[in-house]
Amino acid sequence: MYNTLIKSVLYIILTFICLGYAAALYYTDSRTRIVIGDDPNAAHCIRKFNIDVKKLEQALNSVPVPDDDSNLNRYMGCVWNQLGKIDGNGNVKVEAIENLVDQVVMSQTEYIIQQVDDLKESIVSKCKNLTGRCLGQKVRTPTVYPREGFSVVEDGETLRAAMKGFGTDEDAVIDIICTRSNWQRQQIATFFEEQLGRDLIDDLKSELGGNFEDVVVALVRPPTEYLCKHLHKAMKGAGTNEDTLIEILCTRNNDEIREIVETYEQMYDRPLAEQMCSETAGDLRRLLTFIVTGTRDDSNEVDVGLAREQAEELYSAGEGRLGTEESTFSKILGHENFDQLRQIFEEYKNISGNTIEQALKHEVDGDYLKALLAIVECVQSPPAYFAKRLYDAMIGAGTDDETLIRIIVSRSEIDLGSIKEEFERIYDKTLESMVANETSGDYKHALLALLR
Repeated sequence: MYNTLIKSVLYIILTFICLGYAAALYYTDSRTRIVIGDDPNAAHCIRKFNIDVKKLEQALNSVPVPDDDSNLNRYMGCVWNQLGKIDGNGNVKVEAIENLVDQVVMSQTEYIIQQVDDLKESIVSKCKNLTGRCLGQKVRTPTVYPREGFSVVEDGETLRAAMKGFGTDEDAVIDIICTRSNWQRQQIATFFEEQLGRDLIDDLKSELGGNFEDVVVALVRPPTEYLCKHLHKAMKGAGTNEDTLIEILCTRNNDEIREIVETYEQMYDRPLAEQMCSETAGDLRRLLTFIVTGTRDDSNEVDVGLAREQAEELYSAGEGRLGTEESTFSKILGHENFDQLRQIFEEYKNISGNTIEQALKHEVDGDYLKALLAIVECVQSPPAYFAKRLYDAMIGAGTDDETLIRIIVSRSEIDLGSIKEEFERIYDKTLESMVANETSGDYKHALLALLR
């Protein structure tokens, strides 16, 4: 029995290499549920998770392992079914784990803890060598983590007191809203509604103003809903903000796009693809349609021979002819998975002598070029792409506060720490210092709290 248990524990721990960050986010005590996703009542509300080395040890320590046969069998039955669907780089697809149980009553024993301690060092070492394949990114580092010892009642009452009566305690609002995970903020919003009979967002809007209000309200909204609001705003009224469409749609994988598409239609009672087609045109519309309709390959598989053929297709559609066959660029960059694209770009340089970026800048222009380059940059390094977007939002006369807020808020629990590192590497200055120079007051304090 002990041999079986040891084997099971090994598989559980290796699985937590992939799920460790997610588990660390939602674990609260030794006899509670493990929730994967934003909704504690729905195991199907699952996003893609990437390893976070800094939180791995916390995850290994905090997530208990079942020690009695019935719970162990129940838990391992689910884990065994998923092991073959988790790749060696730590990627987890939505469909690969959507049947994972969202609640197992478990307790820790000295025996199990010893196994974790014995393997911890080697696991952490292995994690540091992993490359997160999704969006071609190395291990991603957030800046906002779940607050340990989180109490929804305490936070809810403190937040209500901060907005009650004459004046508002902005510091208390920042301290709570900017230092809790989105899941924890949703629990606070539910507390406001169910226990206080109030709408948290309405209260915040009535008490705050300007860019500070925009940051705080953005943090309280569910992440996908927040992005959908920006997509809708980008296409509403006269003119279209193509930069926003490109930033949101060209940088997400299929799982994230599907969630955006579903949420958008629920919120606005109109398919995103239909709305987008009416607000964009030409090659940009064709490329975004490829992306929104979910035609991108879901696998992480790389076919080197096919990559060479596709690189030749791209060369023949651009540098290798007079004129440009844009449809070929849209088809390949809008369809292939990011690992395949990375290989295609390597093959392209071997064939052409130029990088794919150089070729694109020579062959296409305008918003279509921006969209293709966004894909290329995210294949290579999403943090570098977002670092450049942040820099462009702050450089020159005036500040693009909407873009600044959107990126800092939406990436804070994903890879804002990695974005900070890339920002300093590229521009030889810290992101915090530039934000501090370009913003002021409570708005500045809120953004800096998210960047810590």
